[in-house]
Amino acid sequence: MHPAGDVRKGEALVKQVYDAISASRLWSTSVLLVVFDEHGGFFDHVTPPIAVPPGSAENARLKTHNFSFDRMGVRVPAIVVSPFVPAGTIDHSVYDHTSILKTTDKLLGLNGLLDLAARVRATDDFTRIVSLSAPRSDIPQCPLPIATIGKARPSSEGAPRSKDPFLPLYAYH
Repeated sequence: MHPAGDVRKGEALVKQVYDAISASRLWSTSVLLVVFDEHGGFFDHVTPPIAVPPGSAENARLKTHNFSFDRMGVRVPAIVVSPFVPAGTIDHSVYDHTSILKTTDKLLGLNGLLDLAARVRATDDFTRIVSLSAPRSDIPQCPLPIATIGKARPSSEGAPRSKDPFLPLYAYH
């Protein structure tokens, strides 16, 4: 689902994984978490908020390249799917990628055994979404990606990033 790519391929993969999990005997105890390593575009109208640094005072290896990691980046989409998530849930909480670690620690009752750094301890976890005490009995169908039969995939040809869409944004300023 990278820029200049066909997002339908990524959507088809998400559907394939969802269909496999929701049809398995593991469904009633599962959580499918789809997070992206990047944002969905080149502009975000929301200023990235301040973040708790990962804990460089606790562990010097966490502070490299003279970068303090004290600010979030642009917003990144996430999808949380589970029979323990109430139907129709849309959550506007601020999470970060370390929310996965904190959620794992909390759901498995590890009580910090993962040696969580300061940033992980400060982040929200996904348990406010995975909130039902018993799994839902319905299994929603994941729709197919929208087909565009006979239509060419949109192109970014001519755009400043079309030559190398994986260069950092600042390379073009």
